[in-house]
Amino acid sequence: MSNLNDTVAHIHTLRLPTPTACAGKGSSVAALTRKDGRDRTGDRIDHALFALALHIRATTGEAPDGAQLNPDFVEWFMGWPIGWTSLEPLPPGRIDDWLTKTRAGEWFKCQPGVPGMAVGVPRRLERIKAAGNGQVPAAVKMAWDYLS
Repeated sequence: MSNLNDTVAHIHTLRLPTPTACAGKGSSVAALTRKDGRDRTGDRIDHALFALALHIRATTGEAPDGAQLNPDFVEWFMGWPIGWTSLEPLPPGRIDDWLTKTRAGEWFKCQPGVPGMAVGVPRRLERIKAAGNGQVPAAVKMAWDYLS
């Protein structure tokens, strides 16, 4: 990676890649650069967020060491209620809030207080696999409406 500030600026100009099950593996400094020297931060969501965490740590010292892709962020990003893949019951009203915001087109208007990277999330890998291999609800609805 030639310049971390350039990398972070590049991330902000892109849309984040769709989460996939392999994103649960995590990222590393070495994974951010291809063998031919090209930047990989736009290839996978975990690479993009890892590069952003490196930048935050370098400039503010606030990003925790060992942070990995947060399944709560992946759920929000994919359009699912936060906590959808967790084995714990969702809090009362979470589904109603999700349905209301999704139907009104407001789900993605602001990111909730869910960091993209976190440390020590229970069943993190399994949850990312579940959300990363799922369908974005809005895309399913659009396809259903079009094909019906």
